Amino acid sequence: MRIREPEQFGGIFDTRTFEWIDESANPVVWMVSEEQRRLILHGDDCPLQIVCEGAEGAGKTTGVLARWQILRALDNAGKNLEFGCVAPTEARLERVRQALVEAMPKEWYSYRQRDWLFTFALGHQLRLVSAHQQSEEEGSRVQGYDWAGGGGDEAQDMLRIIEDVRARGRRAPGGRMPMMLTATVKGNPKYRSFRDQWQNTPNCGIKKLNGFTNPYVAPEYWEQRKHQLSPREYRRRVLAEDVGPELATYPAWDREYNLRPVPDIGAEDITSEILRPWGAFSLLGGHDPGKLVDVTLIAKAYRVQGWRRHAWWIVGEVNSDLTTTEEHVDNHLLPYLRTTWRCNDVDWRGKTPDTNRRILVRLDPYSDSGNDNRKPDRSVYTIFRKRNISVLPGATKVVGTESKPANVPKEAGIEMVNSLFCNAALERRLFVACDSKRQPVAPRFVNAIETSERDANGDAEKQKKDRKDVSHWPAAGRYMFWQLEKPSVAMEQAK
Repeated sequence: MRIREPEQFGGIFDTRTFEWIDESANPVVWMVSEEQRRLILHGDDCPLQIVCEGAEGAGKTTGVLARWQILRALDNAGKNLEFGCVAPTEARLERVRQALVEAMPKEWYSYRQRDWLFTFALGHQLRLVSAHQQSEEEGSRVQGYDWAGGGGDEAQDMLRIIEDVRARGRRAPGGRMPMMLTATVKGNPKYRSFRDQWQNTPNCGIKKLNGFTNPYVAPEYWEQRKHQLSPREYRRRVLAEDVGPELATYPAWDREYNLRPVPDIGAEDITSEILRPWGAFSLLGGHDPGKLVDVTLIAKAYRVQGWRRHAWWIVGEVNSDLTTTEEHVDNHLLPYLRTTWRCNDVDWRGKTPDTNRRILVRLDPYSDSGNDNRKPDRSVYTIFRKRNISVLPGATKVVGTESKPANVPKEAGIEMVNSLFCNAALERRLFVACDSKRQPVAPRFVNAIETSERDANGDAEKQKKDRKDVSHWPAAGRYMFWQLEKPSVAMEQAK
C-alpha cells in the first residue's frame, strides 16, 4: 500500500471563539482508496447530491458514508447545524451508528440512544432515522426535521423516502443541501427508474464503487469470489453491474437504448400510412383482457431521418385493476384517448367522426364457444365496437375465402418482440417513450419486460395468475404488433 496525497482536516477547536487554533498533536488517521477519498471530500468536482452505487463489500457504509458525515461536521464547526441520515430499518441504522463510532474517538461527540442523536463537540448534530413504516397512514419518519444536509444507507430499499429527505433541507446554507446516499445495485425497475431520474436531475449524480476500490479487502478475496460465483453473480456482487434477470424472457431489451423520447427533430409520424390497409387510424393499440387487470398499450410509428426502416414507440398505457372490460373502456381508455390524443372524439350527435383520429386495437383472438378460459369471449369485441372503437384479432388466417381469428403463438411472439427491441444486425425498432428525466410513459409495461423470467424448464409466462402476474403487458404488445411485424421479422431471420 502506498500513501498518496495525504490531507489534513480539523485540529484544536476553540468553542468560545469558534475558531481552529492549532493542529492536532495526535490526529485520527483514515486510510481510504482514491475513489473513496473523492467521495468523502465531496469537492466541487462532484455533484451536490450523490448516490454512491457499489458492490457488496466495497466500503460504501464504513469507508464512505460514515466518514462523509464526520467530515461535514468539521466543515460546519460552530454553525449549530443538524444533518440527517436514514436507513431502511433500525438494524441497518445500527450498522451506520457503529461505523460512525469506529471512525472517531469518543471525546469528539456525545450520543443519545433514545433519539439516535450524535452531538459533536463542534456544535454540529447528526440525527439517525429509520425509514421503516408500519403502514402508509403512519407518514414519513423524517417529517418535522430541518436539516442542512442528508445521508442514507442502502437507498435502493427506501426509494419512497428519499424525496422526503431532500425536502428537509430548509437549513442548508444558500439552499444547497449536500447529500450522500449509498446503494447496492438492484435489478428492480423501480430502482432503475429512480436512478434514471436522479442522473437527469440538476446537481445530482451517481458514482460507482466496485469491490476492488476497498483497500481493506485483499485482492485474493475477490479472486476467490470469482471462482465461487457464477459470472453473472460476480458481475453483480463484485463489479456492481446491473445484469438483469438470469433467465430474462426479453434479453434484447436494454433500458439505456430502448427507453428514449420520441425525437423532436427528424421524426415523421407515419402511423396512418402503416395502418392504411385497415382504414384511417392515427394510433395502434394492443389490449389484453385479464381477470384481475385490463391492459391497453398505445403505439405510434415514426420514420426517423437516417434510419433504414420505420420504428415504433409505445407512447402510453391504460390500466384498470379489478374492473370489467366495459368499465375499462368507458372509464379509462376512452377518456385517455380523448384528452391526451384527441382521438375517438364524438360530435354533437354523440358519433365518432370518420377521420383518421381514431385508434385500431388488436386483441387476443376470441373464442366462439365461450368455454375457453384462455381466450376472451366475442362479447369483448362487441364492447369496443359499440363505442366506435375499431378492433381486430391479433392474428388472422384465411379459411376458404374468409378471414378467421388465429392464435398469436407465445414463443414466436416473444421472439418477434425481442427482435424489435434489437435484432441480429443490432437494429432497434421498438422503444418506450419517456420524459426528460427518463421516466417511462408506460411504466408497468417496462416493469413487466424487465422482470419477466422463464422458469427452470425454460418456459415463459408460467407463473401463477395472481396480482403479481406481469404477463398481461407483454401479451398486449404481442397482439398489437404480430400482424404488422411478423412478416418482416420472418424475412430478417430467413436472410
